[in-house]
Amino acid sequence: MKIKTVQKIQEFCLELLKYDPNNTKAYYRKAQSHFLKKEYQQASEDLKKILEIDPRNKEALAFIKKIKAETEKTDKKERTVYQGIFKGSKWLEEGLKEEAEKKKRMEEEEKAQAKWKEEVEKRNESLRKQRAEYEEAVERLEKGVIVDTTDVTDPITDMFLLDD
Repeated sequence: MKIKTVQKIQEFCLELLKYDPNNTKAYYRKAQSHFLKKEYQQASEDLKKILEIDPRNKEALAFIKKIKAETEKTDKKERTVYQGIFKGSKWLEEGLKEEAEKKKRMEEEEKAQAKWKEEVEKRNESLRKQRAEYEEAVERLEKGVIVDTTDVTDPITDMFLLDD
């Protein structure tokens, strides 16, 4: 890590790993350079490669803990920054209001649709009953059963009255 440029360190480590892919020291230095650039995911990947080669490597295990702590610290900082940005924000309030209105409209539409379906079902049931009564009356006529022609609300009676 005596070299000033982090990019150069990574280049040297990559070159060394071409010749010796199991060189844990090169992976460790590469992980350190990623850590300095705040590239925690890449640093973790390099440390995992070390642990694949040498599962008991104390330096790699300790460095992984350090990366986890640093990641948690930066995540916490980001959360507070974003909370500060959106807290009391008109965007957030408008978004929540729009979402609530949209949900309310959806519920109203669902209720209206359920009511409409219920009305259609009632109408269909009424039509089925009328159809059944009509078919029954036609059957009685075909059998020669006498129909009461005094009931003027009955459609069959109306037919007889028109025929007469």
